Amino acid sequence: MGVFWAVLACVSVLLWQVVKAGKSRPETNISFSKFIRQLEDGKLKSVSIRDGVEVRGSYKDNGAELRTLIPANYVEIYKILRDSGVEIEIEQSGGSWVSVLINASPFLLLLAFWVFMMRQMQNRRPPPTTV
Repeated sequence: MGVFWAVLACVSVLLWQVVKAGKSRPETNISFSKFIRQLEDGKLKSVSIRDGVEVRGSYKDNGAELRTLIPANYVEIYKILRDSGVEIEIEQSGGSWVSVLINASPFLLLLAFWVFMMRQMQNRRPPPTTV
């Protein structure tokens, strides 16, 4: 019975993450060179840089959001962003317990299934014969 509650908890957390991650606006992957061109053309409103390489941003016309990767040690990008008047947000990813649980959930489900099967096999043991 404890396996059922563990599986139910994992499914609940996964469902919560899927609903939470849903976005109202679509996200477009663009190349780094296209990102620089759009930046120089003044089309970007704000960007969020995570771990120094992953960039997510929004356009001034409230269209689709953008996503791209920048070189790790490209410090000139911050000057270009400032000169273009783009709002900059710097984020650092922290390994939260939720992301660890999501990444480990297939293994946990497999382990729970294995334990369930082992318990079922023990319950099906034939009764001892008496002579």
